[in-house]
Amino acid sequence: MKILYSIGRMMAFGAGEQAVSVNRSISTTLNLSWADFFRKRMFVSILTLSLLFSAFGVIYVKDVNRRLMGNLQTLQTSSATLHNSWSQLLLEKSTWDNQARIQTIAEHKLGMIAPKSRVLL
Repeated sequence: MKILYSIGRMMAFGAGEQAVSVNRSISTTLNLSWADFFRKRMFVSILTLSLLFSAFGVIYVKDVNRRLMGNLQTLQTSSATLHNSWSQLLLEKSTWDNQARIQTIAEHKLGMIAPKSRVLL
């Protein structure tokens, strides 16, 4: 396959032979085989497809990242709420576990008394 590349055409104001010789010196003929042509075409096609897949990959990763960041923020909010609840429950537990409170309830509501040292077995 012959591909003719013409670098440019010059207008010559003068004799016809000079214009023809200028055109021949400016234009070059490039011989390419079909295999070379398709090899170069295939290389450009592969590069183009690689660029497209890379672009779609970046778009997909950015979308996944945004979704995961939204989930992370939701989970962090939930974690803070659960932490506050846990702190309140620990405070309530320490209140209920107070020894003086337990002794007061046992003496007044249940009528219990602390045993004397001689009564113990």
